[in-house]
Amino acid sequence: MNHPLIPRWIILLLLAAAAVLPVAVCVVLALATLLGAMGDALGAQVLVYTSWAIGTLWCVGMVTLLLALAVRSLGESGNRREPPRETPYEGLEEPDA
Repeated sequence: MNHPLIPRWIILLLLAAAAVLPVAVCVVLALATLLGAMGDALGAQVLVYTSWAIGTLWCVGMVTLLLALAVRSLGESGNRREPPRETPYEGLEEPDA
């Protein structure tokens, strides 16, 4: 039986992280702005640093997703059997001169 190098659940997890983490960064930055407007400078700064950490995780996840898809694609390319190529003139009859 043929097992892929990168399991499907890892690809799905990375895809979910790629979709959720940017939203989380926006929400945390909005909350940091709200706390800053309310006068809680320390809380706002902590949330800004938290958003930087989430953004960094998102970037690492995107690179990991790219590499995982590349490895999976390369691993599957050797398993495919391609049909033999036909010559451009195969099946054509020669014209009568």
